[in-house]
This record gives sequence, C-alpha cells and structure tokens, in this order.
Amino acid sequence: MKLLGVLWTLCLLYKTSLARIQDGFSFKTSICDGKNGGLLPMYGTCRGYYVCLDGNAVIGSCDGSTLFNPKTLHCDDAVDVDCIFEAKPNNYNDGSNSESGEDEEPQEIDSPPTRRPSKQQRPVAKQLLDTFNRVCAGKKDGVTLAKEGSCSEYIVCESKQPHLRVCPTNQHFSPTRRICMKPKDAKCLVGHENHQLEEPATSAGVCPEEKENSLVAHQKDCGKFLLCSNMMFLVMDCPIGLHFNSKTSRCDYPKIAKCQVKEKGNKAASKTKTSARKPKNRRL
Repeated sequence: MKLLGVLWTLCLLYKTSLARIQDGFSFKTSICDGKNGGLLPMYGTCRGYYVCLDGNAVIGSCDGSTLFNPKTLHCDDAVDVDCIFEAKPNNYNDGSNSESGEDEEPQEIDSPPTRRPSKQQRPVAKQLLDTFNRVCAGKKDGVTLAKEGSCSEYIVCESKQPHLRVCPTNQHFSPTRRICMKPKDAKCLVGHENHQLEEPATSAGVCPEEKENSLVAHQKDCGKFLLCSNMMFLVMDCPIGLHFNSKTSRCDYPKIAKCQVKEKGNKAASKTKTSARKPKNRRL
C-alpha cells in the first residue's frame, strides 16, 4: 500500500509539472520530507527524476543515452534499466534490425549528401540557359540566327535546339544574309563590348570542357562574372554592391575583392594626352 501511495503521489507530481519540466525547476512536496539529497524517479518518463533538497523537489534529467534507474536511483546505461514507463530506444532498434535486417538504413540517414557552395548559382544559370534554348522554337533545321551581343558568333537551329557557332578569324556574321563574311560586308552594328556592359548577354562565348562549372572574372565589369555551363560562358550578376573576387571565386565586398578591370579608353586617352604635349616642347 505504501508503494502504491508513493506511485500515486509521483503521478500527481508528474501531471502538475509536465508543462514545466526543465532541469533546475523546483517545487514544494511532501514526498521529499526527510529525504534531503535523495533521488526519486519521475512518473511517465525514463529519463527524468527528482532531487530532494530542503523539502523541495528539483527536476533533473539523465544525459545522452542514459536512463534513470529506479532500482539504483541514479542514471545508468539504457540497456541496464528496466523502465516501465516508455520503451527503451536500444531495444526498439534491435528488434527492428533483427526482423527486417535493414542495418544500412540508419547509415544512409546519418550521412546526408553534401552540397558545393558554387551550386547556389546554378538556378540563375539555368534560367539564362532556358532563355537561350527558346530562340529556336518553331524554327526549321539549318536556320541561322544572329547571336545577341556578338558579331563573331551565331546560332544554328537543329531539332529546335540552338547550337552556338563561331565565324572564322576576322569575319563577322551578317544578320541580313545570315552567313559569315568580311566585317565591312557583314555590317554588324552590335557593339559587343559596350553591349555587355549595358545589359547582360545570354552567353559570352564558348568555354572549354575542362572549365565546366567554373567561375571566371568578367573583363569589363567587376559586378559580373562568367559561369561555364554546357561549354558556354554565361554572364552572371553579383548582388548589388558586391564585386567578384577572382581568388575565392565568389562575390565579395569591393575592398576585399580588389577587382581591377581593363580600361582601354584610359590608355588611349593617356596616349592622346602624351601626343598632344609633344608639339608644346618644340621650338618654333
């Protein structure tokens, strides 16, 4: 009868303190009378227990894979504890493994696949690539199209799929005759270098296969970079206010990226100034 009374009291304690179970929480109770420093099991859980201090019950819990042992009144390994309140995790796992024999499932869950940081750019690249692929929609095989932002490159449609081609050296693609010819005859009016700075092109040329998925600095704009995808350089944008860091292959703060672009206009201007100064040094 005394044991039943203790269990009933513990049940009441569990119900009143269930919503506030946390280590260090204490409350006054009669079951701790004369049991200063003693430990008592907590009804309804195998991990929790009470510590009696000056008539107060302080809530505690066992760490890791240990459970509170009501026989020894301290935390023991789960395999050594006969808990009547909840199933032991180890016994449950052993039973499932012996019946199904699927020992490899926990290993698959414990080792999820890792992801490369550079893959974060792939969704943007895919959108650009999808736009490029739509240029041949409804076109017949063999149709040639001018490539936006380039005079030396053009597109050939085959099976409604675009294939990037490059004109021979020193030739441009004519948007009217749709063939490669001399620049003066092709009359390509696309300012390739200026066009890339004004609005991002779908592609910035062909890249070798060994550079697949690699990132390359843009030669004209620090806020852009090139992604090699399917043997094409796709123009990508860094977030506003960031520059591409060629050393770390990621967008970074300008003072960290230290990006330097080639400015042909400044060199030409400096040569013009130098040539303009020479007549002043001549004596008439």
